[in-house]
Amino acid sequence: MNRKIYLPIFLFFYSALSIFATGSSTLYSDIRPISINDRAVILCHTRFSKNPSGGLFVPDVEYGFCISANDTILQFMTKVVSIDNLIEYSQLNDKAYQKFEQERKIMDSIYETDFSISETYRKEYQLQLKQFGFNKSNVQLFYKEDTLFVKDYLKQFGNKKTFIQKSSNNGVADEIVSAKIIRTYDFGDIIIFYNQEVGGCDGSEYDIGAYFKYENKISDYDVGYDCQHVNDVYFKKITNYNSII
Repeated sequence: MNRKIYLPIFLFFYSALSIFATGSSTLYSDIRPISINDRAVILCHTRFSKNPSGGLFVPDVEYGFCISANDTILQFMTKVVSIDNLIEYSQLNDKAYQKFEQERKIMDSIYETDFSISETYRKEYQLQLKQFGFNKSNVQLFYKEDTLFVKDYLKQFGNKKTFIQKSSNNGVADEIVSAKIIRTYDFGDIIIFYNQEVGGCDGSEYDIGAYFKYENKISDYDVGYDCQHVNDVYFKKITNYNSII
């Protein structure tokens, strides 16, 4: 199945199930490129959600966009869809969950929208986008969606310490967990990878790429997340963009 279609569907399928059953702690961090400017700075939509305990609740979903350049991911939050804001009389009910799903679907549609007609972001963040020079949706030429061997990249760039991958909400790759990784977009100096670490999940999926360090403290001990699905930004070459970031 084409992951471009598969990921958005799978990403939030768990949210409906989380109401009825406890399970593994889970984190989803999505990055979708939508524009590149003439200085090779990348604009992306972002979507982030986590369930630290695997408990009986509906996790918030954070939406926004990020600008990637010079070994930096600069994030802008646009909306948090939270069921806590929709619950009536302090009780989770079908009506609240339906409202949550409606808001989430609206924001998902914006997340999936190309930059050329994404007016919401342009109106609310006009100054920032004008400063960076984004003016059109032009990333399809860089779309790859292929599977690569991690060892080939390690040979090219030296060792694991130089293969630094960053994701939204300050995530950093902590450990390579498989021999393969999925390259979704390749802009030359900036590459977008997809990773999943599912050793602690139910089911028959397999690990891909790297495990990311996201804090999840229980009794002052950071236990991390059992299941992760993360799109990251890898900076192949660092360019001095002092005037940009």
